[in-house]
Amino acid sequence: GAIARVCADAGQTCTDPNFAVTGDWECACVAPATLILKGAQKPAECALDECTATCAGCAGTVCGEQACEDPDTSANSRHDWMCVCKAPEMGTGLTKPAVCKLDECTAQCGTCANSGAGHVCSMQGQTCEDKDVDARATGTWECKCKAPSYGAAVGAAATCTLDECMTEANQERCAMEGQMCMDPSHDPASVGDWTCTCAPPAVGTALMQAAACVLDECNVMANTETCAAAGQVCVDPAPEAGAEDDWESATRELNECEDTCPTCAVAGQACEDPTRCACAPRGRRRRWRRLRRAG
Repeated sequence: GAIARVCADAGQTCTDPNFAVTGDWECACVAPATLILKGAQKPAECALDECTATCAGCAGTVCGEQACEDPDTSANSRHDWMCVCKAPEMGTGLTKPAVCKLDECTAQCGTCANSGAGHVCSMQGQTCEDKDVDARATGTWECKCKAPSYGAAVGAAATCTLDECMTEANQERCAMEGQMCMDPSHDPASVGDWTCTCAPPAVGTALMQAAACVLDECNVMANTETCAAAGQVCVDPAPEAGAEDDWESATRELNECEDTCPTCAVAGQACEDPTRCACAPRGRRRRWRRLRRAG
């Protein structure tokens, strides 16, 4: 009747230990649940570890080599057991085998990333990343250099490269002056050796700062050819960068006596050039004459 229903509603059975006495009935746990505390005139406190329960769908026949865990062993909590992968693999499966994963970067085994003497990546100041954490995929971990260095290696410490010109601050420092950033050594141990270099045809470099560029416009072939075609030389009065288009042609006064005086001097005579020709190239000298000294 009503008493039996109290136990039945809790999934338990009603027992009466002494038929000659009234008020001594109690609820009892139903196997495979086990008793924790008897229930006198009320439901008992029962426990049910589904991992050890002898039922056809429980852990012993499902998880296989994986472990089984029941997070809530109260009798009313059913179908919450799970298969759990064994370390160093990771993964759980609710009422079924787990799909195990193996992150070799955290695995504690002699053949994995950690040799027992310390993580091969962290010992080099690098990070470890496992590209494929499927438990069946091994040897997929790699060491990666920490920024701003770059480089990676599978199954071993990486050889890192550091180009200081790859940092945004250094790039901008040179670029703001229209210059190029150059790092002569990409060894991570070699820092503070980057330079700003002037863009051609300007020349100049400076260590870790913008350079003071020099631009001699007469070094530009087109400008020198312009002057040379007129038998003149090119002069840039302000070769510093920023003073462009100030180069000019300079006339060259040709004193033939300065070039050929030895001829007169050998004869004990003086030399005069009555017409100092401007802009006359050598090799095409004007006629000169010797003047004999009197008596």
